[in-house]
Amino acid sequence: MAFQLFNKWKLNAILKELKPDVIHGQSGQAFPAIVSYKKKAPVVITFHTSPAVGKMLSVKSISQGGTFGDFLTGAVGYPAYEYCYREEYKNANARVAVSQSLMKQLGEEMNVDDGSFQFILNGVDLKNLDELCFRFIQN
Repeated sequence: MAFQLFNKWKLNAILKELKPDVIHGQSGQAFPAIVSYKKKAPVVITFHTSPAVGKMLSVKSISQGGTFGDFLTGAVGYPAYEYCYREEYKNANARVAVSQSLMKQLGEEMNVDDGSFQFILNGVDLKNLDELCFRFIQN
C-alpha cells in the first residue's frame, strides 16, 4: 500500500501513456489503487491466498519457528488484509482464484456467492509429475 501511495503520480503517468486494455492486480496488493485504476481500464484481480488462511498459518508458525514479523503480518494485520481483499473483490471487474478450493474458501470468508468469481484450472499434470518424482527417487 505504501508503494502505491508514494508512487501514485508515477503510476498514473504510466497508465496515461500506455493506455492499457486491462490492468492486472494481485490480491492484497491492489487496494486502494484499484479504485482509481478501474476508471482507466478494466481491472482483473488474481487471488492467491485468503486472509483467514494467512492468519491461521501465522498463528501456527509462531510456535514452529516462524518470526514475530510473520505473526504481526498474518494475525495482527488480519483485519486490514480482510478489508483490502473485500475492497479488491468489490472493485474488480473480474475476480480469479488460483484454485477452485481457494475460490470456495474466499466466497465463504467474504460471504459472496454472486457467480462472478472464477478459478484457474490446475495446469500441472499430476500423474506425470508423480511418475517423474518416482523415477528421480529411484536413481
